[in-house]
This record gives sequence, C-alpha cells and structure tokens, in this order.
Amino acid sequence: MIKNIMLCFLLTISVLPQSYWEIADTKPVIVNDIENKDTSDANLKSIINNPYSIPREYYAAAIILANRGEKEFLLETMKMEVPDTNDYYLMLKGKENLLTNLIIMGYYGKTEAITGLTRILNDLDTYNWSIAVKYLTEVDDYSYFDDVKTRFLENPNNGWMSEVFYLYALKESYKAEAEDIISRMILNNDEYFSITSILLGKLNKALLIETLNNKLTNTDNTIIRQKCYYFLNKYDNGNIAEHTMKMIETEINADVRAYDYYPDYKGSFFSPMKATEHYDVPVSHPNRFTYEYDITIHGDNCNPEKRPFLQTKFVKFLLDRIPVEQAENCGDCIDRISEYLESFKPFKPDSTHSLQYLMDDFQNYLEEVNNYGWINENTKYAEYKTQLEYAETKIANNEFEECRMKLEEYKNGIQNDFDNGLITNEAYRYLFFYPDYLIERLPDGVLSVPR
Repeated sequence: MIKNIMLCFLLTISVLPQSYWEIADTKPVIVNDIENKDTSDANLKSIINNPYSIPREYYAAAIILANRGEKEFLLETMKMEVPDTNDYYLMLKGKENLLTNLIIMGYYGKTEAITGLTRILNDLDTYNWSIAVKYLTEVDDYSYFDDVKTRFLENPNNGWMSEVFYLYALKESYKAEAEDIISRMILNNDEYFSITSILLGKLNKALLIETLNNKLTNTDNTIIRQKCYYFLNKYDNGNIAEHTMKMIETEINADVRAYDYYPDYKGSFFSPMKATEHYDVPVSHPNRFTYEYDITIHGDNCNPEKRPFLQTKFVKFLLDRIPVEQAENCGDCIDRISEYLESFKPFKPDSTHSLQYLMDDFQNYLEEVNNYGWINENTKYAEYKTQLEYAETKIANNEFEECRMKLEEYKNGIQNDFDNGLITNEAYRYLFFYPDYLIERLPDGVLSVPR
C-alpha cells in the first residue's frame, strides 16, 4: 500500500504544470532597455516592485530575473490585476506591465496566465493584443481569427500582428482564406507588397508565383516590378532566365531594361541582390530581411546560378531583342546585348561531372545551335557531329591522346569556318570554347575503367 501511495505521489509530481511557453534569452537588446544598463538584482527587483515602471524596462527586468532563476520573487511580486489609479497614463503602463506578468506566469506553468490573457485582450492596443494572442497560440487557442484578420488588414507591417496572422494561416482550417487574403493584398495594395510577398512565399510558393506573374501584367510601377522580379527569382529560381526575359519584354522604361534586366557579362552580371536575415526580428516582419546589391559576383561561366543565362534559348532571345531595341532607340540596351554576345562562353560543368556528361552536353549544344540556324553551311552540321562522335568513341576506348588531337583539330576547323562566315558568332562561342572543358579533363594516362 505504502509503495502504491509513493508511486502515485511521484506520478503526481511528474505531471505538475510545465511551462506553457518559453521566454526570451537575456540578449544585449534586452539589457539595453534597462536605464543605465544597471542589471544588478537590486535595481531589477525595484523595477518589478513598481507596477507603473516604463513597460519596456519592466519587461526587460522580468526576463533577466526569470533567466537568473528568480522564480520565487517574481511569483510573489507580480500581480494579476492592474492597481487602481485615476491617472490614465499610469493605467496604460499598468496594463502593459500586467501583460508581462502573465507572460512570466505562463513560463512558470500557471493556469492563471491563460485565463488572464483572455480576460485582458479587449483592454490592449493592437501591438500588445497581438503579443497576447500569439502566446495563446502556444496553448493551441486559435479562436480569434476574425479579429486577427481585421487587425492584420489594418496594418500588415505590424511585426507581431503579421506573425500572428502567419501562425493562424498555418492552421488547416484558416489556410485557404488566409492565403487568399494575402494574394489579393499583393495584387491590390502596393504599400504592403514586400511583407505580403514574404508571408505568401512561406505559406504557398506556387500561389505566390502565380500572383506575382498576374501582378506583373497589371502594373507599370517600376519599383513594384523590380520587387516582383526579386521574389520570383527567390521562390522560383529554376526559371530565373524566363523571369528575366519576361521583365525585359514587358518593361517600358528603357533605362530600367538596360541596367536592371539585361545582363552585364563583363561586369556584375545583374549585380544580384543579396538578402541578409535578421534573426532577432519576427519571422514575418518586413525588416526580417534586408537587401543589397551584391557586386562581388562576376559574370563567369562556372557559376551554376548563371547557367540559365548561358543557354542557347537566352542567347536567341537577346538576338531577337536587337531589332526591338533599335526601334525603341535604346542604345544602352543594344550595347548591353552586344557586349554580352561578344563575351559569353557556354556554362562549364564542374569536376563532379563525368567526361561522358560533358560530351553529351556538348552534343546537345551542337544540336541546339543547328536548330537555331546559326550554322550557315548545310554540310557543316553533319561534319561537326561526325567529329564529336569520333572523339566520344576515343574516350570510351581510353584513347585519350587521340581524343585530344581530334578536339584540337575540331577547334581549328570551327575557327576557320567562323573566319569564313560559315557559322555565326553565337555558334562559334558554343562550339569553339566547349572543347576546352573536355580537353582539360582528359587524363594523361590510360584509365582502368572508361569514363
């Protein structure tokens, strides 16, 4: 019997209230909220003893003391009601500090924290209301969706409010409606374009891409179009070249086309924007990410991110844009195109790819070059194809020196054909430079296993 009683007692201890939620760590940003940065226990406790202390200082003191293990002091000192006062401003401070008390109580597993948060919701401004509702989601209370929608629509840039809306949107019962709200905001409200795009990107990437493409067809606002381009590339990176071509085709501002969308192969090659994530900012707040142009990335032919712009489809697009830009009298656009076409080289696969992969890749380029009509002499395509098939056979037979000699001969022929006008510049750049990637990968000796 005694053993059973002891067992029940131990089980009871094991299920005593746990924390309903975590609290922040003691970070410099919290310490900075304490006047004179005096974080001695005596000073922090004096702040807590005054229910009308400056709210941010009161919150900082509570967090620091909780992290120091001052549970007994906090539970004894913190009140569950706002002290009576006729001073309106003191009352506001008291309400905000009461919210801090409830957060700390919830951290210590007190059920009064949950009932207290529910009770004071109507007395809080939107900022503190959103904080309270967010803590209630920690105990799976998602019963305020209508209010969350209304307050979010009033000011999506409120970091806590957008965070709460995002948490509600993750619930299956609210997901479709929440996503529809954000999608319509992207289409109809430019003021909150960035925050709503970030939110929808986290919730439904496919819907964001569809929404951004619709936005592009219905706005001539250059800044918004640039933001569309950024988010399309961020969330649909596999189609970055397609997005770029669409931006060029639909941008009416010639200077923007020239310097924001046409590639600068010799220079920064789009100077792509680099995002920095700030982890101390709520995940859905517009300042969670800041953006700057990354001028350190140059237009080489080895960066996988550049590969879409080195494909024949994109080069053909640039060629077709020349008469368009001539008609638009955009000299800068034509200069960008010309510099690119005179400088680009085919993408160079890295050393993880086999010789056979490179050979297949090269033969695909030959096929595409011929399909675009960049080989002006009909018999040349068959000649080039036969030479590459010969080189491929030599690789399969481990006859690498013979393969090297054939590729060098092939390059000489390409140079001669280009000099004689039998192939265009675009065909020349693919067919002349790609053999170098194969040649430098050929081993000096004989491999035991063909590559």
